[in-house]
Amino acid sequence: MHALHLSTWHPFIDGVSGTFVLEQCAALRDAGTDVGLVFARIEGLRSLSPGRLLRARPGFVRLDSPVPTFGFKTFNIPGSRRAHRFLCEWALRNRYQAYARAIGKPDLLHAHVALEAGAAARRIAKEMRLEYVVTEHSSEILNGVKDARRKAAARKVYEGARSVIAVSDLLAERISDICPTAPIRVIPNLVRDSVFELGRATVQNVGKLVVVSIGGLVPGKRTQDAIAAIGGLPDTLKPRVEYHIVGEGPENKRLKTLAHERGVRTQFHGALPHHDAMQLLSGADLLVHPSGYETFGLAIAEGLALGIPVVATRCGGPESFVISKVGRLVAVGDVSAMRESIREILESRKDWSLQRGAIANIARRRFHETVVAAAISEEYQ
Repeated sequence: MHALHLSTWHPFIDGVSGTFVLEQCAALRDAGTDVGLVFARIEGLRSLSPGRLLRARPGFVRLDSPVPTFGFKTFNIPGSRRAHRFLCEWALRNRYQAYARAIGKPDLLHAHVALEAGAAARRIAKEMRLEYVVTEHSSEILNGVKDARRKAAARKVYEGARSVIAVSDLLAERISDICPTAPIRVIPNLVRDSVFELGRATVQNVGKLVVVSIGGLVPGKRTQDAIAAIGGLPDTLKPRVEYHIVGEGPENKRLKTLAHERGVRTQFHGALPHHDAMQLLSGADLLVHPSGYETFGLAIAEGLALGIPVVATRCGGPESFVISKVGRLVAVGDVSAMRESIREILESRKDWSLQRGAIANIARRRFHETVVAAAISEEYQ
């Protein structure tokens, strides 16, 4: 089986976006599938920085890591969603043609997100007489597509797919709302074996309590709720807490001010390389994930793979897998409930430390790359 993945995400520019797509491609390759990737990375002008400008300049790229990869990168056209959609579809079709000439025609297309990669896959599949699979990760689908045209476009993609993979139960419900006849299967995002291996080391924090959050510093991730919750811990705990935040974004300055005002000892690490972020997380006593929305919650799954208990919000994805044996769930924005859950876990740190192996085993059965790759491969048959 030769499967070609299509994506509008790729970490070529910022080192982060779409890393999970590359990891899925690598896991499928390791499981015996012949895999390739084409991507169209459309960078927003407002997100550019001097360090990213060179990598974001318009043009075609070939990377071949971890699989043969043909990409196109350019800048967004402000204020024109239709032009953006056209550019994405054109670029993906162009890169498909380049890939087919160089590598060969695939047996199957696998699009990541109905809008816009799925729409391109649908057109290519029709022209080339291929079938396609769609994995839906989109927060737009999770939160409800407001634009009638985009909803209709997503419905057409789902209707034509051999299989529609949702990364969480709630996302599957949202897809079904758009297209009741869609052939949906829930398959989570995967966690690489290297993360599980990193979690095997036993970590002992003496005197201090290490809490970590990983995510973009943007309003929707609601990091301010975690700071407020930690800031409200009793005096028997709060002075011992070291709060580490991994991620970058426009909320950075405001969050630093808030942490100072709430008396929370906080280290802002910026956007760490994945291995460094996992190494930091492996030494934590608790992962706090206060997000307002998640189609899945990969950072949570990775934390569980490391054996770290979690306090997360009921924001879409975490409800599918955060059970009482691995942590606690609270409502989005409920700072009081978050504070109490953090307090409960930190006060019983020794008990949770003894459960690290059990937590990692729960994650292994559900998220390990071999488990997820096998499930996806079934959808290819």
